[in-house]
Amino acid sequence: MNPRRRIMAVSVVFAFCLTVVSCKLIWIQLVKQESYRAEAIRCHTRGEPVPAQRGSILDVSGRVLAQSMPLIEVHLDGKILAQEPKELPVIASILGVSAEWLKGQVDPENRYLKVAEGISVETEGKLKASKLRSVITERKTARNYPNGSETAQILGYVNSMEVTPVGMAKPLTVEVGEAGVEKSMDRYLRGVAGERRIIQDVRRREIPYFRLSDRPARDGYHVVLTVDQGIQHVVEREADALVEKYQPETLQIVVLRPSTGEILAMVSRPSFDPNQRATYESWAVKNRILADTYEPGSTFKIVT
Repeated sequence: MNPRRRIMAVSVVFAFCLTVVSCKLIWIQLVKQESYRAEAIRCHTRGEPVPAQRGSILDVSGRVLAQSMPLIEVHLDGKILAQEPKELPVIASILGVSAEWLKGQVDPENRYLKVAEGISVETEGKLKASKLRSVITERKTARNYPNGSETAQILGYVNSMEVTPVGMAKPLTVEVGEAGVEKSMDRYLRGVAGERRIIQDVRRREIPYFRLSDRPARDGYHVVLTVDQGIQHVVEREADALVEKYQPETLQIVVLRPSTGEILAMVSRPSFDPNQRATYESWAVKNRILADTYEPGSTFKIVT
């Protein structure tokens, strides 16, 4: 082959390769631009849900009948703790438990073992200051009913469930009303979760200097009842006295404001304590005043 033909052949091969590369670049830059861009964003950013505070339930005077309280949980990564055994006595000392007990709880196969809940903010700060690789702290909320069994069947109770918002990998624990006012007013009490967008490195660790925009959570609304806690307390006490004296199977008392029909107090026995979910029977949750059917009897003579 003479030199001229050789140069032509090399030029054709080079032009062909350049055309292939150019077509590929056009395909990436123009045709598949959005999909590659979305994939890059997905790999380097993540969305973390910001929980909304559930609204409180108040009596007619603004006294709290139900509220959500902050709850801090401590979890251990058993695999990392097995690699870093020196962390165990430090964790035990901060939590105020024995190292032997804590060692007995740890399972190298369990990477998210809950070992404590309800710790103080101060204790959480000590754990974070110690920079323990095996410790994971998580902030949640727990529904609290300051008056225990009083107004229990009016208020009802909540259950915690995990949901994963669209576009987020991390689940969010929300409180969902299951009975009483907690259920009937759930859409107002629950609120709307927010979103925290962060940039992460190859190990999925947050890069704090490159924080993206956040969408704040909208806390739930407070619900105010016509119930007066002072009157409710007196009626509850009288109901307990009647149950103790006559031993009825059930007992119901309602106190109304005659001029408006507003309910000032409502008591039903048997009752339950919504703070102690494991100790009450399901049939005790039923508010018989609202759920049961009664013949009007002589009270209907006013109409007839």
